[in-house]
Amino acid sequence: LKTTSDYKNNKLNIWMWGYNSSGNYIGGVLFNKVTEEDFSTEWKNYTFDLNEYTTRERQYQENGGLTRFYILISQDKIGNEPASGGVFIDNFVLEKYSALGECVDCDFVADKFAAWYQLGDTVTYTTQNSDALMGYDSVKSVFYNGDKEVVYTQNNPTNSVIKDGIKYTPTEPGFYYLDLYAVAKDGTERPIAVSYKGSFGRKTVNFEQKERTFAVVKGSPRNMDERNDMWMHCVSVAGQMEMQYQLGELLGFSGVRTDGVNWGSGWGTEGQGIEDEQGTYNWKTSDKAINMAKKYNMKNVLINIIQTPKWAVPEIYRDDTPIDIGYLYNKVAPTKENMPALGKYVKELYKRYGDTVNIIEFWNEPHYGKTYFWADTPENLSEMQKLAYKALREVDPEKKVTMAACSWNQGYQLFKELMRDKEYYDSFDMFTFHSGNGGDLKKYEGGFTDNGYERKLIGATEEYLYAYYS
Repeated sequence: LKTTSDYKNNKLNIWMWGYNSSGNYIGGVLFNKVTEEDFSTEWKNYTFDLNEYTTRERQYQENGGLTRFYILISQDKIGNEPASGGVFIDNFVLEKYSALGECVDCDFVADKFAAWYQLGDTVTYTTQNSDALMGYDSVKSVFYNGDKEVVYTQNNPTNSVIKDGIKYTPTEPGFYYLDLYAVAKDGTERPIAVSYKGSFGRKTVNFEQKERTFAVVKGSPRNMDERNDMWMHCVSVAGQMEMQYQLGELLGFSGVRTDGVNWGSGWGTEGQGIEDEQGTYNWKTSDKAINMAKKYNMKNVLINIIQTPKWAVPEIYRDDTPIDIGYLYNKVAPTKENMPALGKYVKELYKRYGDTVNIIEFWNEPHYGKTYFWADTPENLSEMQKLAYKALREVDPEKKVTMAACSWNQGYQLFKELMRDKEYYDSFDMFTFHSGNGGDLKKYEGGFTDNGYERKLIGATEEYLYAYYS
């Protein structure tokens, strides 16, 4: 690569998109971001490593595997100053690709919940299907620290592993990896993996996982009254909700952002809407969500209101064909006649959960180019925000209300339009965004400064800090 002499205020993104033998896209991953400081106006070689241990995409490899990939190179502007110049690309080659070979399908499970240990504990992994190891002389285990440096290796007789498991006592806190190999009498080693079925997109496929991971911490989490008040985690009623709270307790979270309070049912959440019939409120799913937050003594509880019920929208939008991740009627505003029902719904939520919930996040990720959660006009979203805020203020003068959280830079144009309306600005207490995909926050800041507004509280209500403990 080399740049033009006027190359300034740019960054280069190197991506790989993978496809399986059927031609289906199975995952994309960012190799690296290269800023102008790394570049030269002379030709220079660059090497980018995609380490399977540091990317979640390794979980999305179907058996039969990655058979084709594309390299994509994109350029983004950095900061608020004008960008200039360009990049010349002479060649791009895949130097090496290593994939899992033929594996022994044998599941080893940690003896602690979430493979979460305290310093001084002995880490133990035991096999769940020992028959798969029959015929092998021994099991080799290799433990790595978070930097992928080998910290311990052992080779134990198969019978001993079946009886007592694999054991190791770490001497330092941190994140660890474990690779296992079945060793034949002639010394041949085969990786020990576990195959399982899981969801990928909207289908169930086969996965293969070779690597085990575990965490070692110095001690127990702090008492709840010592924790950061705004250290919150996202929990979904669609998953193993109690397990999510148990993981949150290990990590020391003090609050929760929970779903399960949808105004109407949607695709994949059929029967979970609170007001699927006008004026009739079904609290079954929302009670489950809020009661779990109470059980774990969450200091802050944020609820995310989304999904307009079918009866509330214009007749033309009441089609039951899924679009993106929901029905179209979930993503549009109520009719003018039904708009007051939104305010009543907010007040009913407050009546039932006001003693537990202290932040209401109104809607989710509206932005141009996508219709996952919103497919209507900025004006209609603004009217809904104003109405919901006014309704809550009539019953509670202090409870915080956020605007619909922004995601990616596509959200900026819509946010900019919404912020031209001073009444919209006055109808939320906190600007919220979804990091990891949050884009350039300085662009969003312009929604305040360009209109002469004071900046408000900023909250990241979705962060993507990937880790996998098994």
